[in-house]
Amino acid sequence: GVSCQQEKVIESPPPAPPVAKFTGPAYLYGSIGSLTQVRGGEPMLVDGWGLVVGLHGTGSGDMPAPLRQHMLQVVRRHRLGDSFLSSNQTAAVRVSGLIPPGAVAGTRFDLLVEALPNSQTTSLEHGRLWSNDLAINGANSQMLFSAPLAEARGPIYFDPFDEGEASPDHDDTRLKTRAVVIAGGIVTQPRRVSLLLNEPSWAISAAIAERINQRFEKSPGDRWDTAVAKDDRLIDLNIPRRFAADPDRLVSLIQHLYLQQDGAFVRDQAGRLLTVLREQPSQAQRISLAWQALGRQTWQVLRPLYEDEDRTVRLAAMEAGGRLGDMRVVSHLIDLSTSPDETLRLGAARLLADLPATPEADRALHRLLDDASRDVRIAAYEALAANNAPILDRTVFREANDDVKFVLDLVPARRPMIYVSQASVPRIALFHPRMAFEQPVLAKAWDGQIRMRGIETDELMSVYYKPFAADRAKTIDARPYVANFILLMAHRPTIQAPMEGFDLSFSQVAGILHELWKDGAITAELHVQANELAQAIEKAREAPDPAAPRPEADPLLEEGAEFLSRPEGEAGSDRPE
Repeated sequence: GVSCQQEKVIESPPPAPPVAKFTGPAYLYGSIGSLTQVRGGEPMLVDGWGLVVGLHGTGSGDMPAPLRQHMLQVVRRHRLGDSFLSSNQTAAVRVSGLIPPGAVAGTRFDLLVEALPNSQTTSLEHGRLWSNDLAINGANSQMLFSAPLAEARGPIYFDPFDEGEASPDHDDTRLKTRAVVIAGGIVTQPRRVSLLLNEPSWAISAAIAERINQRFEKSPGDRWDTAVAKDDRLIDLNIPRRFAADPDRLVSLIQHLYLQQDGAFVRDQAGRLLTVLREQPSQAQRISLAWQALGRQTWQVLRPLYEDEDRTVRLAAMEAGGRLGDMRVVSHLIDLSTSPDETLRLGAARLLADLPATPEADRALHRLLDDASRDVRIAAYEALAANNAPILDRTVFREANDDVKFVLDLVPARRPMIYVSQASVPRIALFHPRMAFEQPVLAKAWDGQIRMRGIETDELMSVYYKPFAADRAKTIDARPYVANFILLMAHRPTIQAPMEGFDLSFSQVAGILHELWKDGAITAELHVQANELAQAIEKAREAPDPAAPRPEADPLLEEGAEFLSRPEGEAGSDRPE
């Protein structure tokens, strides 16, 4: 007979995922950054048209007709007459800002405010920006509506050290038609960050999302996982709440995160990274991030490096260890704080800012407040400020709407210095709390609007202030110390705190201090933290987002141009201050 054998069906194995295309340095091959590109990882340029009010006669009503129609809608919503726009105490401005990658709703960012080029506005000093919306190409000349991504408002700030293009041929007032509103932008629409695979693969896309979620799990209360694989090319990132204040750091860590995660690989790779660091010191920051992404299993590699002879290796290892929660770093940083090497003292102060405060660390930072190096002194103060150290005598000044105006920190140091910080919360730090004015005190600022007179340090000085356009001046006696003077300038009298005060803005107080310093009434060193927003926005304008093309020429500067108005009811934000 013929025997029949049942045919056996053999399933072919699924096709292997395509070989990943690595990019970047060889020591990061196998990391997520070598397999993907970040989409939405650059700051996003947004802008819009706004109105600055409260100017001291330096504004103008000059603006093209279409923009005037838009501003009239805003003014009417504030229940003001149409003539308000013609006052020399107002000015139409272009408002621009850079929304950081991964920003969540409520994230704040700085704004650049610019008067219209062909207007008669000579200065934005003393002004306040009314609320307006910001969008991609929101400051378009055609007045076309764009979906708002953020809102803008707040007091104008001028860097008192920014001389711009000042020269004998240029009027200084011309230089004050561009200014900053510190933390005046508020994100209203969260900004998505995604990873785009170099080569499509569902398997790799899913593996990357799983690895990210394993290493950076969502915070309590978060709705979505940190990473969600959308298809074979795209992975969406959701910023956990614990990274909301610094989403860019999370994106950097993810880029330096290796897909492989077993213990043997982590230890071996940590050692390989050390070899690369010794050969390529310029890669210190990236290698420190890679160590941090590997996690706490790197401690056994990092700890011996806290005493390494190479300072670059020491600082990179201690930054990684500190960020990973290794408290052994603290004692080594305290040792570094006494090093004769300024670079090591500076590194120690900066790294201590990222570690939980301890009494020993606070004492080391306190000692560095009188360091010979100004940079070290400032870094030590910033570390103490970041941890709200109790040795700082802090006063918070607030606006009428309860927003923080700025913070005054009295720093227990013997070496006098005034430090003006333009961080998200503006600060003035007085190194040496009893810093006094030069005696006798005979000084003035703002062309005589502010005048001071005093004879002896142990006697009261009189402070005269005449607000712009006011009928009467105020004269108040105060102790002749810089701290008392700042309190008088910035305090806003309330029922709870009825003491006298002039309720000046951060910009005004900083500007007055600068004038008094230039005139010799203050002899302590004055350092103002630089704000590079203008340069960053200019760079962003030169390389605009292809998805939001901008016209090469600005029709607002061309006579006879035709414009389209925004739809009624979409004239921008009209929220009261």
